[in-house]
Amino acid sequence: MLKSGGSPRLVCAEDGGVPATGTSGIVFLASESGWDQWVSNYPGFFDVTISSLEINYDYYPTWYGKNYDHRIEVLSADNARKMHVNFEGFRPCRARP
Repeated sequence: MLKSGGSPRLVCAEDGGVPATGTSGIVFLASESGWDQWVSNYPGFFDVTISSLEINYDYYPTWYGKNYDHRIEVLSADNARKMHVNFEGFRPCRARP
């Protein structure tokens, strides 16, 4: 499930009508979530963090740093619910064939 417009490497549904399941991967920009929602001191909470290596984001997830507006987070739908992520606007996507 992807938060915004899509990607040239992905095929995304037109709307977010499909509910996220526990096995769904949720992808969003760090700046799209409020600082008070972040879960810290929980190694492995995020499946992947795509950003600079200036800090360990498992322990300091609210670190603004150089790439806050460009940091990409990938986590399970279950963990996203623990962060109280609003799923409105997310769309199911798959890799282009």
